[in-house]
Amino acid sequence: MDLKYVELFYKDITSQKTETRSIALSLLNLMNQDLAKSLATWVAQNSRFPESIREEAKAIRNRLGGLSSYTFAPVHDAYVRLSTPTSNFATASALRGRATIDDTLKGYLKFDVAGLDGSVVSAKLRLHVTNASDDGGSVRLVSNSLLGTTTPWTQTELNWNNAPVIGGTILSSAGAVAVGNIVEFDVTPAITGNGTYSFGLKNNSRDDVHYSSKEWANPPQLVIQLKLTDKKVVLP
Repeated sequence: MDLKYVELFYKDITSQKTETRSIALSLLNLMNQDLAKSLATWVAQNSRFPESIREEAKAIRNRLGGLSSYTFAPVHDAYVRLSTPTSNFATASALRGRATIDDTLKGYLKFDVAGLDGSVVSAKLRLHVTNASDDGGSVRLVSNSLLGTTTPWTQTELNWNNAPVIGGTILSSAGAVAVGNIVEFDVTPAITGNGTYSFGLKNNSRDDVHYSSKEWANPPQLVIQLKLTDKKVVLP
């Protein structure tokens, strides 16, 4: 029976019509789970198919594997600047990183994570490069509060003087980055479940790196993948 479905699947998935391709993906519901997962993976990784079909196949593959993906936008983000320590850049189009003696720049992001119901498998901070650099920077978990206080930081208050310290363990780093790149920083160890998470970004180069802020096109994303617990996986 699976062979019959595979033949129908291949006929429809290779159609030039997006609607027919979507119908093909529905056939995965009728197949052996391991076979369906393999076919969904093949589609998800095959550049011959449009992005919408590949994303649909990826979602099916994840659900077949008992996984679910959640994407969060930052509630606050900004950068701070050593040379103007009381200036606020809440509405800037970029998060910036640079390391010089007289004009260091650091970026900050805050996310409110809610609705998770399962074990965290992975968490990635996705940033879109708008200015190339030989050092894409490193990301660390930082305090949710303004320096030396219990007051939560917001992008409209943040400046060099009151920003949380960026120290401790580096979660993830990027090497050289080019304009248009989507850089994924692995922040899995920092995400333990629902809650508020703040990240600090800095690099060690005079070469200024820029990433899109939430005020600009291609804003930051925190993408969390969960292993579902005690639930029957149902395909759409």
